Amino acid sequence: MTETAPSNSHQPSIPQKVYSALRETMPGGKNLTELSPSEIAARESLFQTYLSKDPRHPSTSTPLTLTTQDKAKWDADHPMMAVEYHGTKDMRMARRGRPLITDPDDCIIQITSTTICGSDLHMYTNQIPGASPMKIGDILGHECMGIVHDVGANVKNRKVGDRVVVSAAISCGMCGFCQAGQPTLCDTTNPSGQMEELYGHRLAGILGYSHLTGGYSGGQSEFVRIPFGDINTLPVPDSLTDEQVLLLSDVVCTGFHANVCGEVRPGDRVVIWGAGPIGSMAAYLALKLRGAARVIVVDCIPYRLKFIESFGAEALNFNEHTDVVKEIFNRIPGGPDRCLECAGFRFPKSMLHKVLRATHLESDDPEIVREMVKACRKGGNIGMIGDYFADCMNFPLGQLMEKHITFRGGQVFVTTYWNYLLEQIQKGVIDVTPWFTHVGRLEQCDVAYKVFDEKNDEVMKIHLLTPFGETLPQNQQAKLRVQDMKEIA
Repeated sequence: MTETAPSNSHQPSIPQKVYSALRETMPGGKNLTELSPSEIAARESLFQTYLSKDPRHPSTSTPLTLTTQDKAKWDADHPMMAVEYHGTKDMRMARRGRPLITDPDDCIIQITSTTICGSDLHMYTNQIPGASPMKIGDILGHECMGIVHDVGANVKNRKVGDRVVVSAAISCGMCGFCQAGQPTLCDTTNPSGQMEELYGHRLAGILGYSHLTGGYSGGQSEFVRIPFGDINTLPVPDSLTDEQVLLLSDVVCTGFHANVCGEVRPGDRVVIWGAGPIGSMAAYLALKLRGAARVIVVDCIPYRLKFIESFGAEALNFNEHTDVVKEIFNRIPGGPDRCLECAGFRFPKSMLHKVLRATHLESDDPEIVREMVKACRKGGNIGMIGDYFADCMNFPLGQLMEKHITFRGGQVFVTTYWNYLLEQIQKGVIDVTPWFTHVGRLEQCDVAYKVFDEKNDEVMKIHLLTPFGETLPQNQQAKLRVQDMKEIA
C-alpha cells in the first residue's frame, strides 16, 4: 500500500515520498547563504505549497485559533540568516525570508542570543517518532531571546524595542490548561494529528521542535515569529546580561520543573540521572532553591561529573559502579526520597535494548526508569523530564505500583516558573552563567551542532550570538570570548 500523508479538505492526499522529494530538490544545496531574494521567494513558495501540514485527526473538528507555520507570512525582500535541517546530522546555514506578523497576537523577535539544547539533538540525530517529523528546511531552536521587532494589533503588553526571553513552549494563555498553569498541555497551539493519534490528545506546540509539536520555525535564526507574544515572551531588565537570563527559555525552568515533578522538599535525599545541562541544573536548583540535603548525580562523563561537584552535588560514575542501584543503597540506606530522570530515551546500555531500538520494537529505552523504581524508597517520588516520546518494553509497572511511588513527568511549564526564577537571578540567589562554557556566532551554528553532539572541548552550553546581538552592551563580555567552532570541532 502506498504511504500517504494525512489529508483534509485543504490538502489532497499526496504520497509522503513526494513531499520529501520536493523538499530535497528545492534550490539551495551547499550555497544556501548565497541565494538571491527571488530564489528565496521561490523556495519559500515551495515550502508553503508542499509542506506537510500534519492536520489534526479527522475525528476532531474544533478549529484552531492561530495560523500554523506552513501558512505563516514571510518577507523574501529582507532575508535573514538561519540554520536549516537537511537530514541526519546535516545542518546548513541559509538565507531565507524573515517572518512577518501573521496573526494579530504575534510578536516578531530580532534574536540577540540563542543556543542548542540537548533535546535539539533528538532531531539532529533523526530520532523523533512519527511519519516525517522533520522536513528539509526546518529551523530548529527553542532557547532564544532578543528585541521585539514588530507586534500584532492584539498585542497589549509588549512593544517594539522591549528586550525579552522567549518561551520554548507555545501557550495560548486562554485554554483551561494554560489558565491552570500547565501551558505545555495547551489545547490550542499544536495542529499535529500525529500527536493526537499517538497520545490521544494534542499537547502544546513547541518552538523549533519537529512537526510532532507543530512544526514551528525556531530561534536559531536572526528573527523568529512568536504566536501569542504577550504570553510567550518575558521582559528582562537591561541590568542583566543575555547569559544571565537566556536559559530561562528552557534549561533553568526545566531543571526547576524536575524538582516540582519529583516534589523535592527541604532535607530530601535526591538522586538524578543525567549530568548534562538539564540534569546538572536540576541538581543545582535542588540544592539552592528546594533545600535538598543531599544530591547524587548519575552519569559517565568525567567533566560533567566534575562540574556538578563544583556546586556541592555528588558524582556517581556508572562506568565505575556498574550496579548503580547497589551503589545508591551503599550511599543512602533505604534509598533516596526523590529520583529525577534528566537523561532521556536515547541511551540504552544493555544489548537487549540496543537491539530493540535498532529494530524499532521500542522507541524509548526504559533502563533508567527501572533503576529509579528499584532505588527509590518506598512511598517516594519520581520526576521524569528527560524526553520520552512513545513506547518501551520491560517497563517496571508492577514495582512502581507495589512500592507506592508517585510518578510524574512532562514538558516544562516555562511561563509558570520564569517570573519566580528571574527574581532569584536578580537577587543573586542563583547564577546560571557557568553553564555557558563556549561562545560562538550564529553563522557557525551548523558546526556548533557537531561540537555539542560530540561533547568536544568539555562543552556544556554554547552561547550563540547573532550579528545584532554582538552590538548590545549586555553581550560585550561574551563577545570577547567568541571562539571559532571549526577549530573546536
